[in-house]
Amino acid sequence: AGRGYCSGDVSLQEHQAWSPEPRAAAPPRPPLHKLRPAASRRNPVMARVLIVGAGLTGSVCAALLRRETGGLLHLSVWDKAGDSGGRMTTASSPHNPQCTVDLGAQYITCTSHYAKKHQSFYDELLACGILKPLTSPVEGMVMKEGDCNFVAPQGISSIIKHYLKESGAKIYFRQCVTKINLRNDKWEVSKETGSPECFDLIVLTMPIPHILQIEGDFVN
Repeated sequence: AGRGYCSGDVSLQEHQAWSPEPRAAAPPRPPLHKLRPAASRRNPVMARVLIVGAGLTGSVCAALLRRETGGLLHLSVWDKAGDSGGRMTTASSPHNPQCTVDLGAQYITCTSHYAKKHQSFYDELLACGILKPLTSPVEGMVMKEGDCNFVAPQGISSIIKHYLKESGAKIYFRQCVTKINLRNDKWEVSKETGSPECFDLIVLTMPIPHILQIEGDFVN
């Protein structure tokens, strides 16, 4: 698949966490399977792909990679926390699992801009019952024309779990990346515990301050 490294941001607009600033559109890239030489496509080798961060960006990225490539990836997702969600985490009471609270984002706003770009994502989550329209009033909410607000009845982290399940990726928690080096055309990833592992492609989706703490020659 060739070596690669990139970092990402969230797609859905989330509240009480942060909202991404608009960015210039990146130039189109060919599908991952077209990055391989023709010979390797005839005899496909399972590329090892690591996504660091099991939040919204990481989970959606994993699902989209699986959709584009089918079974031609060995896909892993690492997160330093003990569960998925990132800024969209849902906590449950130890005494009553049905008593939950969303930490960070509590509802999702689909602006007219996002509706044009990502309507299929909202349609999918609504059809699966993961999102439903927000009908209750929220004190201090400022509504803009064309905005639609949604809540997740099973907790905001159910969005992340939906995409991780769809991706079929192997999920590993409490994996804190400390160093990334290029070794024989592979990315060698070191973590706080355990031996380093090698991957063909890495996607970093954690906040920029966390990425800047990672050591290694990947910064060059």
